[in-house]
Amino acid sequence: MKGLLIKDFRLILQQKKLIAIYLIIFVCMCYFMEDFYATSFFMFFPLAMVISTISYDWFDNGMPFLMTLPNARKVYTIEKFLFSCIVLISSEFITSFVQCIVWVITDEMFDILDIFESVTFYLPIMILFCCLIIPTMLKFGVEKGRIVIFLIFGGIVLATVGVGKIIAFVGKTSEYNVLYDIKRSTFTIIVFAVILPISIIISNKIMEKREF
Repeated sequence: MKGLLIKDFRLILQQKKLIAIYLIIFVCMCYFMEDFYATSFFMFFPLAMVISTISYDWFDNGMPFLMTLPNARKVYTIEKFLFSCIVLISSEFITSFVQCIVWVITDEMFDILDIFESVTFYLPIMILFCCLIIPTMLKFGVEKGRIVIFLIFGGIVLATVGVGKIIAFVGKTSEYNVLYDIKRSTFTIIVFAVILPISIIISNKIMEKREF
């Protein structure tokens, strides 16, 4: 487990220039644009880093080599989820810290509760994406997995917008407020208590049956 975590973090550190560029872009967006657009832009970057580590594992027959490690299949899936949670939570703290600095520089008033709400808004969404991405990549591989992920995310977006508009039409309110209220009340608990454990179990089953 420790060795796999070190491997993934070393893979990320090889992208130091790319990380620096994204941080610079994020700071500029926080300064010149609304915080919602800046944070929503940056939230996909840690997801891309998680996907890149899986891609590197498959590169040049790397996965069969990793599977020679003791108890490798189960450890690999647990490590990927643990690594994803560490990266995503760390990215949320980094973006929140950067936003606070920008607000202080621009003399903009802010509330700690606003930062907490921002974290609880985006973190479950990113964890949910990882719960879909990891088992899909393990099942279909890198190339086919990207196509399947694109189709799944497209379906989720269409379904979410459609349900939101229907509820908004019936309830005479905006679909954004409907989806936001649903998330604030139940979404975080569902993701961490239900979807995440189920995704880990599914990923373990996929790895147990997969041939390398």
